[in-house]
Amino acid sequence: MASLNMQKYNGALFTVAADRKVANGPLMTGLINLTEKDSVEMAAFIKTGKESGKEYLSLKIQTGKGDTAPLYGRLFRTEAKKSDKAADYFGAIDLGAGDNAPELRIAGWKRTSKDGKTQFVSLLIDVPNGKPESATPPAAEAAPGDAAPDLDIPF
Repeated sequence: MASLNMQKYNGALFTVAADRKVANGPLMTGLINLTEKDSVEMAAFIKTGKESGKEYLSLKIQTGKGDTAPLYGRLFRTEAKKSDKAADYFGAIDLGAGDNAPELRIAGWKRTSKDGKTQFVSLLIDVPNGKPESATPPAAEAAPGDAAPDLDIPF
């Protein structure tokens, strides 16, 4: 398993091409960069909240090869951005099971490649104060919703 040895990580999610989509498969796939040479694969599946009825992305991060258990997380749309630079998406990656398991914060911004042909979500994964935290992102920062402007990214 690749170890988490930095305080911040970046990554990206890309929409799965129509000719590569499969039933119950991911809506988006991508990577999280752990070091300059190491990365882990990530897949995002669209889900609907049982209580809220709002859509979010359920994340599955493959942390290693073979028997290594994946990590799971979720990514919600930011309902009301405080500025143009604020994240379009926010959420957390769970580092264990249970309500008090530590989490990594994750934020995403809609981006377009330099050639203008590819739209994706640029990700920043943060380990607060150099270690995982147990709290979820504050409700005042953002709430799940659908106010983020849609590009051609289906979520």
